Amino acid sequence: MRDFVPYLKLIRGELRRSLLLSFLLACVAALASVGLTGLAGWFITISAIVGVLGITTFSFVFPSAGVQAFALIRTFSRYTERVVSHQTTFDWLARLRAMFFAKIVHLPTHRLSSYRSGEVLSRLMADIDTLDQVVLRVIIPTCSLLILSIVCVIFIALFSIPLALITLLMLIMNGVLLPIVALQLGKAPGARFVETRSDTRTRFIEALQGRREILSYHAEDTVKRLLMQAVHRNDNEQRSMRQLTALGTTLNILLSNATLLVILAIGLYFITNKTMTGPNVAMICLTVMGLFEAIETLPLAYQFMGQTRKAAQRLNALVPAENASSTSRKYTAFPTDRSLQFEHVSFHYPGQSHDILRDVNYNIPQGSFITITGRSGIGKSTLIKLLALEIEPDQGKILSGGIDIREIDPKNFYEHLILVSQDSHIFNMSIRENLLMAKPHAEEWELQRVLEIVHLNTLVSGLEHGLDTQIGEYGYTLSGGEHRRLTIARALLKAPDILLVDEPTSGIDRKTADEMMMAIRTLLPHSTIIVVTHDLVLTTRAESQLHLTAVEPTPPIA
Repeated sequence: MRDFVPYLKLIRGELRRSLLLSFLLACVAALASVGLTGLAGWFITISAIVGVLGITTFSFVFPSAGVQAFALIRTFSRYTERVVSHQTTFDWLARLRAMFFAKIVHLPTHRLSSYRSGEVLSRLMADIDTLDQVVLRVIIPTCSLLILSIVCVIFIALFSIPLALITLLMLIMNGVLLPIVALQLGKAPGARFVETRSDTRTRFIEALQGRREILSYHAEDTVKRLLMQAVHRNDNEQRSMRQLTALGTTLNILLSNATLLVILAIGLYFITNKTMTGPNVAMICLTVMGLFEAIETLPLAYQFMGQTRKAAQRLNALVPAENASSTSRKYTAFPTDRSLQFEHVSFHYPGQSHDILRDVNYNIPQGSFITITGRSGIGKSTLIKLLALEIEPDQGKILSGGIDIREIDPKNFYEHLILVSQDSHIFNMSIRENLLMAKPHAEEWELQRVLEIVHLNTLVSGLEHGLDTQIGEYGYTLSGGEHRRLTIARALLKAPDILLVDEPTSGIDRKTADEMMMAIRTLLPHSTIIVVTHDLVLTTRAESQLHLTAVEPTPPIA
């Protein structure tokens, strides 16, 4: 259960009160259901005896009123419990999903880079949805059925201690041992089902995202075969879970019926000895029947705990649970001295045998205009990703005003620093909405100013809907250069203290590139601007240059 504890801690305040109300209503519904069954059994039996014996003094009013009262209470409490418990669960899941999204967006890119496309979405949606079983299927039913079992055993003991002990013994088998067995048997297939479900969804997302390439290379049959294999694996795991469900249901029915037969046989013996009456035996039998009907869902709930536990573990792997439910880590604010220092920074990508950057030492004064140059693949983009905390160095550290940038509050950090990479995302919205993500309350003149700086104002003014033109998924209606300039315009609207730009003049003619870079510097005269470029002309306009050279491979140890 420790995998779930951090998430259950989020059930507080109004959610905790709603959960308590759900528990109370579940108890009332379970007691009313079993009470209705037992009282109906007693009433039917005694009515038959009264009819056979011709007794006219028996009053049917109070028993029938009791049956109707139990029926009304059961209906009302069960309906209300379902409404309250589901609403509580939905609110809890919404809170979980919002909390996880808030954590994920601040995770360094290197933490997410190991996940396939769609995998994070699957965890955020499907895995969090799986957690609802903890509340709906385990916590509330287990607690309410424990109360029901205690009440029923005490009630039966008022008429017969032996029958109460038999009921208690079979309750232990059905309500304790069988769920434990179901939990153990369901762990492995449940965990595999969560993995295969995620793999299947991820494969379909990747296939949809790469549909153009699939069609271009005539790979439809290969992709279809891979998708069908994933679906079959998922179906096999579901089949394993259904087989376990069938086995658990069978065992539950056998134990319940065996208990009922034993109690009926002993009850008939008590009737012949005149130590119990027929209506009381019928009442006890039907009470036991109602009790076992109530607990028959418990083994099934614990069988699916393997899925729930695996989902929680996958979420913990994405965002550690201790960090997901608390904000205990102390960060510092972005320092007023925003100079940058590389101190013995080294980095290599997983799977590579040598460092792409090794022992980099460099100071970047606040407010300077720096270009980073070097041949392709030398580590220029890696360097600014380190500055933007998208990846972390293997050795050394990067300081801002003498403070390790990893110790700066992430939210505060990205208020002052913006990275415009070669693949910065354009959202499936209008041009205006894309720009306003940087500054939601920007005035019209501010939008026009940044568009003019990047030379997109003429393009936008020529569109039928201007700034309100929809640009499609990934901005597919824009050319590569237009896409790049729109992301730069969005960054300029934020007016960051530190602007990192990767190849800003790629796909742009010389005149436009020169004018754009001079206008950017005029707009941000006091900001630190760090540009990765192969453009020699742009390099001459910079205040200083950091030229990267190849790192010599480390010789093998003899």
